[in-house]
Amino acid sequence: MLLPMATVTVLMPVYNADRYLGSAIESILRQTFKEFEFLIINDASTDRSGKIMGSFSDNRIRVVENETNLGLAQTLNRGIQLAKGEFIARQDADDLSHPERLERQVAFLRAHPGTGLVGTQALIIDESGRYKRILRHRPHDHVAIKWDLLFDNSFVHTSVMFRNKIVRDTLGGYDPSYVACEDYELWSRVAEVCHVANLPSSLVLHRMHSASKREGTEESVKIQDLARVIKRNAEAMFGKEFLSESESALLAQFSFGYRDRSSAAQFVELFDRLVAEYLRICPEAVVSRDFKQAVSGIYFRLFYNAWKTKVFPPAWCFLRQPGWILIASMLLFSHCMRSISRGRRRREKSGLHVRGTGTW
Repeated sequence: MLLPMATVTVLMPVYNADRYLGSAIESILRQTFKEFEFLIINDASTDRSGKIMGSFSDNRIRVVENETNLGLAQTLNRGIQLAKGEFIARQDADDLSHPERLERQVAFLRAHPGTGLVGTQALIIDESGRYKRILRHRPHDHVAIKWDLLFDNSFVHTSVMFRNKIVRDTLGGYDPSYVACEDYELWSRVAEVCHVANLPSSLVLHRMHSASKREGTEESVKIQDLARVIKRNAEAMFGKEFLSESESALLAQFSFGYRDRSSAAQFVELFDRLVAEYLRICPEAVVSRDFKQAVSGIYFRLFYNAWKTKVFPPAWCFLRQPGWILIASMLLFSHCMRSISRGRRRREKSGLHVRGTGTW
């Protein structure tokens, strides 16, 4: 039997994931860090997921059955209450973890007792395990992450490890009222009570496919939930009247691209105001290289979305920006476009893919 005090609880909710579940479980059992319990919660699956869970004999695995389908947030909250570990590592049932993931995250949290949450970078794979691209770069340090949270989720959900005492006892877990971004909302609250961080290495493979929860959610629902979190984050940082409802919705739309030049221009103007205000209340950001990269990353995403939608902001919007933002953003955009092109050619030539057994 598992010792009553495990260092880490790996929490994996499962709902109809039989196609990928076996390799996801194996990627955790092959971790170099061994002091964990593996809490798998079957959220009333109707496929072969239950049989696959039962096929593993490792005594670190603890399977819990939901009598009815509770959904992701409530299932995760149940797991947080049942967890024995000091730290909780999230793992989705269709994703894969690098063998050193838990070891590196535990070492980081041990070395940084003031940090309550640490994520990693991620690579995206498709249904067959073929590498597609690098998931959006997540900033590393707390100053840059607090800035980034004003626009979008700064963490890859399946990559995070957090201190359960903070999430369970202080914050009360996930808020089930958020359909599309319950993780973004929770990490935003964590960042208000302690430091948060991301490791620079890609330690998870995040699988994008037609059955993914987020990919199956309507864009309007995503934007509505994102706007709620963005407005709350801005209020916590700048005060209650800083962002209007329409401005919050404008920032939420940013992740999906703008459909008219006027909205894109309004975003740039609002972005200017956010940069100035953030530097006023957080002057240490001026010397943070990670913050400068995060700011430039917003402009890169604006360029990229404009390139995809063919809706470009007026040129005057960019001429007002500080030179370091423009230069860094254009260089980043150019570098990423070349990298995407080179990566596509290499994959077409070599047929690069990730093996479905959870090995790297």
